[in-house]
Amino acid sequence: MSGIPLAHLGCMNTRAGVGLTAAAIAAGGAVAVKRDTTMAVDRAVRRRIHPLRSPKVTAVAKGISYLAGPRIHPAVATALSALLRIERGRGGYAASAASVAALGVDNAVRLFIHQRRPPGATRRHSRYRYAFPSGHTTAATAISVAVAGGIEDELPRSQRILLWTAVAAVAFGVGWSRLYLDEHWLDDVVGGWLAGTAIGLAAASLDARFA
Repeated sequence: MSGIPLAHLGCMNTRAGVGLTAAAIAAGGAVAVKRDTTMAVDRAVRRRIHPLRSPKVTAVAKGISYLAGPRIHPAVATALSALLRIERGRGGYAASAASVAALGVDNAVRLFIHQRRPPGATRRHSRYRYAFPSGHTTAATAISVAVAGGIEDELPRSQRILLWTAVAAVAFGVGWSRLYLDEHWLDDVVGGWLAGTAIGLAAASLDARFA
């Protein structure tokens, strides 16, 4: 393991704190979902979104969701990891690690939390008929946070702001697409944002430590 500057260690400690907080809130949200205490809010949000659906916007939402799907995001993460490693000459594994971890969390949580998907969702079987958390949102958030966390220290402050704005846009866009397509409830998407943030920050920190 290469030496890590003190400034980087401080940044990593901050990330650890944020990641642990996000994980804790996600766990609390999972308990609330299991107890069915969030459904009133979920249904209220769905009633606001569902009537707005249009063919053109639906097509956009499907495109966004496709890129964050479990058949696509591992390949995207692998490509990003390869590019970062070539560019920096070290590390670069955070995106792939985040992708794998997101798949693991998504599948593991569904074994314990059996919230059904919204009425308009695509018919699924086995554990995939359960909604919490949104796997697309978890993966997109985790991968984008992992990539940003891995390169932000090398950028000036103005570019860091743009970088994290892009991360937020990706996470929000994928979460919105899952709500718009009626594939998930609001709590599924929020759970995906929180879990993805924790996974992404952990992946970026581990990559920095062992680069």
